[in-house]
Amino acid sequence: MMERRGISQIIASMLMLAMVVGIGGTIMFSGISDIAQFNNMLGLFDSDRSDAFLEDLIIEHVWFFPSSNNATITIRNTGNAEITIDSIAIVHTETQELVLNNNSISQKIMIGDVSDIEQLFSLTQGTGRFDDNSYKSGEYRISVTTTRGNSFEMVAKPFNT
Repeated sequence: MMERRGISQIIASMLMLAMVVGIGGTIMFSGISDIAQFNNMLGLFDSDRSDAFLEDLIIEHVWFFPSSNNATITIRNTGNAEITIDSIAIVHTETQELVLNNNSISQKIMIGDVSDIEQLFSLTQGTGRFDDNSYKSGEYRISVTTTRGNSFEMVAKPFNT
């Protein structure tokens, strides 16, 4: 008579292998699903914070109009996120006079776009215009702040004097 011992061991091994593959696949699928769900939840909570790192802008031009107290500031969004300008502050560096402090701008600049922001300055010395000697020879520190809290600065001189 033939012994059937070898065949039953092969069948038992195949059954064990089938059970291990089935259980392992279920555990692996469940783990991958849980990790994906966890990453999605993190994305919901940190999207604004991560967008702040994507903000970048350049203050390209500042036009001081000599016969008035108006100026136009040209800003280019060079980052990878939409920017909303929250405030602009400008200080006359020689006298430390705050000539502009506008906290209510709320101007959006899309990625790659350029925007002109016209501002009326509060010039209190002399004639109150940029062609006055107290203002035309000085430097101005311009600080632009976004709604995400990033601040960008540059220094400008009127009339390239």
